[in-house]
Amino acid sequence: MLLQKALDPAHIRDYWKMESRAQQEILSTVAELSQYPREQVGLGVDGCGVPVFAVPMKHIAIAFKNLACPDCIQDAQLQTAAKTFVPRIHRYPHMMRGTGYLCSLINHDPNLVAKGGANGVYGIGMKKEGVGISLKLADGTEHLWPLLIREIFRQLGYENPQTHAMLESLHGGILYNDNGSPVGYCRPVFTLEKNT
Repeated sequence: MLLQKALDPAHIRDYWKMESRAQQEILSTVAELSQYPREQVGLGVDGCGVPVFAVPMKHIAIAFKNLACPDCIQDAQLQTAAKTFVPRIHRYPHMMRGTGYLCSLINHDPNLVAKGGANGVYGIGMKKEGVGISLKLADGTEHLWPLLIREIFRQLGYENPQTHAMLESLHGGILYNDNGSPVGYCRPVFTLEKNT
């Protein structure tokens, strides 16, 4: 009966509505992974018209740490899902965003689980280190993500030459004008602080 109801065309057609079973399941999953109270998860609507869910930056980092280290996930069904699907991200990283984008390229590294989100938000989970990272660019842009992530990895002592080279190829810190001439540079000027 449950399967029949889930396959009912009305349920499929209305998947994008906040009250739909699909969106309620996504809300529960976001709350569980991020270890944030379900009733406090912020709700919005993205440009495509589907619901989006918001949790504080610390909890984004927790969610990505949990994806990278699924034994930390309390819910057994969700833990099994993470153990099943995270390896598929590494097998098919281009499915994260498409060819040549940071989200696809960074997931080639089998130690990392990463994805960008709305308005300059990025999350990374590091498996061996058991670390979650979240960052947000106040202006909502994405072009500095590779430069900032490379600096975060440097400060954490994470050395993967292929990942480092990929990040540098996406943004090496030099600014170019429309003619391709170097006109300046960007340099990270932050120091990481551990948030427990």
